[in-house]
Amino acid sequence: NLAYMYQFGNGISQNYEKAKELYERAIALNNASAMNNLAYMYEDGNGVLQDYQKAKELYERAIALNNASAMNNLAYMYQFGNGISQNYEKAKELYERAIALNNAYAMCNLAKMYQYGEGVPQNYQKAKELYEKAIETGISKEHKSIVKKRIEEIKTTLEVFDKINNNKDENYNGTNMRKTESENDKETNMKQNSKVEELKQMITELSNKYVAREKTIRMLVNNIYHSRMIIEKITNDKTIRNNISTILLISSTGGGKTAIVSDIAKRFKVPWTKASLSAGYTQAGYKGLDLQNIFVDLINKADGNVKKAEEGIIILDEFDKIRVKEDSHDKEFIRALQKELLAYLEGSEIKLQTERGTITFNTSKITFILAGAFQDITEYDMDYKEERIQELISQGYESELLGRISLFHYMPKYTKEDYIRILNNSEISPLNNFVFSSSLYGKKVITSPYSPFIESVADEAVNIDKGVRGLNSIFSNILNWHLNDLIFGDSDIVLVDSYENLKRKKKR
Repeated sequence: NLAYMYQFGNGISQNYEKAKELYERAIALNNASAMNNLAYMYEDGNGVLQDYQKAKELYERAIALNNASAMNNLAYMYQFGNGISQNYEKAKELYERAIALNNAYAMCNLAKMYQYGEGVPQNYQKAKELYEKAIETGISKEHKSIVKKRIEEIKTTLEVFDKINNNKDENYNGTNMRKTESENDKETNMKQNSKVEELKQMITELSNKYVAREKTIRMLVNNIYHSRMIIEKITNDKTIRNNISTILLISSTGGGKTAIVSDIAKRFKVPWTKASLSAGYTQAGYKGLDLQNIFVDLINKADGNVKKAEEGIIILDEFDKIRVKEDSHDKEFIRALQKELLAYLEGSEIKLQTERGTITFNTSKITFILAGAFQDITEYDMDYKEERIQELISQGYESELLGRISLFHYMPKYTKEDYIRILNNSEISPLNNFVFSSSLYGKKVITSPYSPFIESVADEAVNIDKGVRGLNSIFSNILNWHLNDLIFGDSDIVLVDSYENLKRKKKR
């Protein structure tokens, strides 16, 4: 318990080293909770070097002592493939073991798998039962609010699909939201299985491309796919809007959010656009960049196809810039802007002035992704108290606007280890781009994944603190320093020395 206080700075100065030392002393006395807590530190790289294998070993030791929290945490690693091979069957088995020990959070996690059909047949009824059992068993006030919202979503979806089936089929039982025996059902199953395999492949490809962003990729793919299903199956605008998630991405500069969203949108063949809310947008009727111009841009991205644009994706970046500060001279103006934005998030028909004249545009089917840095929010806040995010950012926003946000997702800053993985493993590694540039001049690049060069570039990227954007700028410098050698030199390029030494040698 004292280790836990040191780990999170609860009433004392945060000290990871002291926390680790105390956990290890408790583990020597066979304390299962200490094993679970230290495993979590290793899994997340929280105050220690991230080590998934150590995390797994410690979780397994705690599980051998019947620790339900460790079962839940290791199940989560298997569910999302966090540092180990993804294994839904193993995740489900561990969640069920934890549930047998009355672990409410395992109930929530398994319920979510059933709700979205992640590794198990989609079963809204089972999901609903597990969520309700979690509330009954006892979860934090913050998590209870989230779970209640999910239960309401399931109830709405059950009602919608019940209407679709017209209650005609006696075999309809609420499971998988379709009839159970008909030929149509078998055909639907085959199509769904094929689509699931496509989605799995998409997630794998994107995770190989955007290293260290696996959780974000899975969340976005799942939600955007779910939005497509809702639009395809439902005709009522209000029901559609209530079932499409508005997502808040909390991410610093260069976190990769735009690249990932745009890539997913292209794969789903959905038009998308991005706008920065710090660019001087105003509410309709005021001088400035009219907020409605964003929808006009989306229509242009859809080649003028309004219906297609109405089903698109909009990223509203720097959402934290329209947060009202008490000492702000334009707070009333910003509040008015928030209210207009709220109307769009709730779903509304608006009149747009385009090159083709005035048109009516419906925002009910748009997937809105809000993004901002929110410097006062940490990964600790996201991991432990998701509802606390609303508390942290509630000041400065209209409560109704905040209430329209369905998902709060934190994208942690890249660590040194993440940058090393990007350089060595990512399909879009800037090192690969440098190798390609060198090949244009018939030159090879000689380096090693374990060279001082790779590690020092990662260190420099951490210092710059601009994410992949910063990493790319580093290699722009490296390319500039070597252009003369590439164009006029006879030798291959050797990149084994540290970045600092390279800078001293090459920078004039």
